Amino acid sequence: MIIMKHVKTGFRVVSNPQKEFSSLSKTSLEDVVAWYMGLLLLMALAAGIAIFLFILSQTLYFDIFSKSDVNYYEVINYVLVRATSLFFMYLFLGTFMVFLIAMLLKQFFRKIRLTDFLKITCYSLSPMLLFGWVPFSAVSMLLWSIILLALGIKMHRPKLIKKDSITYREKV
Repeated sequence: MIIMKHVKTGFRVVSNPQKEFSSLSKTSLEDVVAWYMGLLLLMALAAGIAIFLFILSQTLYFDIFSKSDVNYYEVINYVLVRATSLFFMYLFLGTFMVFLIAMLLKQFFRKIRLTDFLKITCYSLSPMLLFGWVPFSAVSMLLWSIILLALGIKMHRPKLIKKDSITYREKV
């Protein structure tokens, strides 16, 4: 199942980032972006469902225990709009921000190719995608993502080659 494959890859990146970042050079940019977008869609859907259930259960609680008169038609309309807007906010910010982050940070790491930097950025945002929709976890997941980004950049920094070496002559 494709959904479970995306989630398993995300957990592998989070649990063993060195192994995943080292095998990142063998993976194409298209595969990494497809994985990222699949996981982004899944987590946006999970966030929308979570906010839908949370607000609906809160309304049911107030209806049952405070004996207030609740118009469920309006509540469900409000909750659906709120969950849908959260879903699309995840999609917009998830796609726009990954490219914005990669383009801004690429200016400081010019020796890493842009495609490699995009792959590193997508992989480093795994904690935010997997656990960022959980309430009150966004700050810790952001810090974890920054640490993964630093680790990915460190692992993909090109090695300096002396001009008089055989390897340099083969590359030119």
